[in-house]
Amino acid sequence: MKHFIIIFVAISTLIYAEDYSIGHGLQINQNLNIGGYFSTQYEKSDILEQYMFDDIALLAYGGLSDKLSYLIEMEAKHFAVRDIKNSNTSYNTKFHIERAYLDYKYSEHLSFKVGKFITPIGEWNLNQINVLRDTTSSPLYGEEIFPKFTTGMMLYGHLWFDDTLKYSLFLQKSKDFDKNYNNIETDNYYGMQIKKHFDDIVVGLNIGQFEYEDIDEMTLYYGASFRYEKDDIQILSEYSMSKYEYGFGTDKGKVHDKYAYYIQGRYRLNRGHYLIGRYEGLEDKNIARKENISIIGYNYRPIYPISIKGEYQFNSDDTKSKFMLSVSMLF
Repeated sequence: MKHFIIIFVAISTLIYAEDYSIGHGLQINQNLNIGGYFSTQYEKSDILEQYMFDDIALLAYGGLSDKLSYLIEMEAKHFAVRDIKNSNTSYNTKFHIERAYLDYKYSEHLSFKVGKFITPIGEWNLNQINVLRDTTSSPLYGEEIFPKFTTGMMLYGHLWFDDTLKYSLFLQKSKDFDKNYNNIETDNYYGMQIKKHFDDIVVGLNIGQFEYEDIDEMTLYYGASFRYEKDDIQILSEYSMSKYEYGFGTDKGKVHDKYAYYIQGRYRLNRGHYLIGRYEGLEDKNIARKENISIIGYNYRPIYPISIKGEYQFNSDDTKSKFMLSVSMLF
């Protein structure tokens, strides 16, 4: 309860501060801005019905010089969850370090990022804030193949011989800033991405390798991404395959394949109203898991920093088919 009061006071201070513009945070001084976001979510399926104060985050960011900036993001995930079927409520009020880094922009061709940052892969993974996404749920692709966050260093920028080519190189050789606050825990991770920008299209290729923190076995993944956006239409698509060793006895050292993909289309009906469709798949041959999901969704933005979303998921496993509704806000 103490954490909730602190968060409520922080949000109220931002919203009612002078010269505050919703979604842009509050500028304390030339070196410090404070902002954040929250989301609520309702979910119903054959096996589950719950409502949750899904996540709440506070951000501090700003410039330390003309070229050096920083960002710190603290988040509490599943802050309060009400299990309607079983009539119980659980709380998780501990805040974790989701991001914390320094960013030095030496030039358009070479910049450095040090700390904990979003792993530079594809399209979907680059946006970890619910309110800025078109659906409440995320594709399995973004949860199962690679660590979403990296604690280490990154070099990025435009290639000097072609400004339409962007590169990212990243390396991790340490534990996460906040253990257990990543989808995959690793202390050995490196990879790269190249993106080519055309007029309305962005195409990317990525490759990486990581080691599970508690398992001395490397996983290699590689993938591709695609984005098309023009007028009222946006299309996103990504594919990734990983090869990993995991097994005991006679299976020890055997290489297994896992792959995931999605394609999503969005159509703007009119100002603030969007219709979304997505098809995604995941297969892990080691455990004979195969899952396909079709989604139809709707997103209403009365203003851009506020999103009201509803979707229905048709899962190849009927028991996992569900309806989801969320309200989120960037403040």
